Amino acid sequence: MIFYITTVLWAFGETGIDFWPLISRLFVPSVFLLVFFALLPYLRQISGKTPLRGPSYGLCFLTCIGLIGAFAEMFIPHAPVAGPTQEAPLASTKDGTGDWSAYGRTATGTRFAPFSEINRNTISRLHQVWTIHTGDIPISPGGNGAEDQETPLQIGNTLFLCTPHNNVIAVDADSGGKRWEAHVNSQSKIWQRCRGLGYFDASAPLPVTTNALSAPEPISHDPTAPCDKRLFTNTPDGRLIAIDAQTGEYCQEFGTNGTVNLLEGLGNAPDPQYQVTSPPTVAGTTVIVGGRIADNVKTDMPGGVIRGYDVITGALRWAFDARNPDPNHKLTEGERWTRLFGQFLGLNKLYPVVVMPPF
Repeated sequence: MIFYITTVLWAFGETGIDFWPLISRLFVPSVFLLVFFALLPYLRQISGKTPLRGPSYGLCFLTCIGLIGAFAEMFIPHAPVAGPTQEAPLASTKDGTGDWSAYGRTATGTRFAPFSEINRNTISRLHQVWTIHTGDIPISPGGNGAEDQETPLQIGNTLFLCTPHNNVIAVDADSGGKRWEAHVNSQSKIWQRCRGLGYFDASAPLPVTTNALSAPEPISHDPTAPCDKRLFTNTPDGRLIAIDAQTGEYCQEFGTNGTVNLLEGLGNAPDPQYQVTSPPTVAGTTVIVGGRIADNVKTDMPGGVIRGYDVITGALRWAFDARNPDPNHKLTEGERWTRLFGQFLGLNKLYPVVVMPPF
C-alpha cells in the first residue's frame, strides 16, 4: 500500500491530471493493487491474523471498478500529450541520393528520405497519384493467412516491390506502370510473406571503411554482363534468389541458376520449422541472411545459423553458428549446422536461437 500511495503521489505530482501520462503511470500498479486486495485475506489467514474479507474484497471491488473505468476512458478522446516547445530540425539533404536502396533506406539504416520539400508543413498537401494491383492474393496454403508487410525499394525512377509469395515487381515510379515481374511463388504453411528486398550495384563504388578488416571483399564481375544491378529476395521456404534489376530475369551465375538453397546444412528442417521472412542484408559485397526457428514445436530443431554469401556467385563466405565452439566454422562434406535443443518436454538446457534483424 505504501508503494502504491507513493506511486500515486509521484504520478499526480509529475503529470497533473493529464489523462494519457497519468494512465501510463498508474494502470499497471493498479492491477497489482487489485491482486493484492484479492489475496490479502488469504495472506492474513496463513499468518494467523483475522482475514478481514469484507474490507479487502470491498477495496478489491472498488479497484476493479476503477480499472474498468480507466480502460473505457482509453477509447474516449483526450487532450494529446504536449510535444517539445522547440521543433526539431528538418532532415538533411546531404546524406546521399534520394534512393531507398535497403530495408532501412541505407546500409546503416538511416530510415529517413532526405527530401526537405516534404516536411511537417507540406505533408498535408500530399495526395495519391497512382495505384497498382499485384494480383497476388495473400492466402497461405495452410489457412494461416499471409500478409503484405514489405518496405519497397526505389532506385532512380524504378520502384521494386515484393508480394506475399515473393514475386518481385518493378514499377515506374512516376506512372505506376509495371516494367517487369519475376515469378517466385514461394509456398509456406505459415508466415507467408515478403518483408523487403536487398539491392547491389556492381558498377557503384564500394563503401570506404576505416578498418581494413571490415573492407568489402573483392568481386569478379563483368560490368557489361547481365545482373550488373541485382535484387535479392529470401523466401519462407528456404531460398535466396538473385534477380536482374533491369530485366527481372534470374542471375544465372548466382548459386544454381540464380538460387541458393538455404536449407543445405540444416539437416531435417521441414516447413515451418525454419523460415526466412526478414529482407536479406547487403553489406559491401556480401548478402547476409538469418532465419526464424519455430517455438515450442519439438526438442530437436534446425540451427539458427547466420550466413553471408558472395553477392555475385552466391558462394558461402562465412557462417555464424552460435552453438559451435568455433562460431565461424565451415561445414565439411555431410556435416550440418549445430541443432538446437530446448526445455520443451522437460530438457534441462535452453540454447539461444539467433535471428538476423530486422524482424
